[in-house]
Amino acid sequence: MNRKILTILLILFTSYCFCQDVKKVVKKFDNSKQISESYYVLKSDKNIKHGEYISYFRYSDIDEKLIKNGIKKIEDFIKEKGNFYYGKKDGIWIEYVNKTEKRTGSYSNGKRVGIWNTYKENGRVIERYDYDNNIQLEPIISIVIPYPDIARENGIQGTDCKNQISYK
Repeated sequence: MNRKILTILLILFTSYCFCQDVKKVVKKFDNSKQISESYYVLKSDKNIKHGEYISYFRYSDIDEKLIKNGIKKIEDFIKEKGNFYYGKKDGIWIEYVNKTEKRTGSYSNGKRVGIWNTYKENGRVIERYDYDNNIQLEPIISIVIPYPDIARENGIQGTDCKNQISYK
């Protein structure tokens, strides 16, 4: 029994000693109530970001009303999302170049690593870049041809591989 209590106390003590206390920071756009950034900093050094980070595009007054009415979500206006580890970007990040083009990939020690994907044209074109080898990879292009209305009306079913195009 004493051994179990000692083990639990040791685990709690160790996790307490090695954990950093953080404080949440929320920044807003000038002359606005809209959040521009939300992140955590170390309590011991408020200049070091540590933990989840999110930044947002500025949205219009109309968009704000749509968000309040539940028609749009604030997540639709995310500009950048990921994690900081002692002031350096780390792990998987999503970066929106604009509202229609996004990049996804990983950071390690503040540097991009691995293969990053850039989604364009509503995700139909995926450009890829390998940061480990510093080379542009062939893009993935996907074209979905809709089922023709006339075929649906006439009850025609099946597939024609000649009309389906997907390049990798």
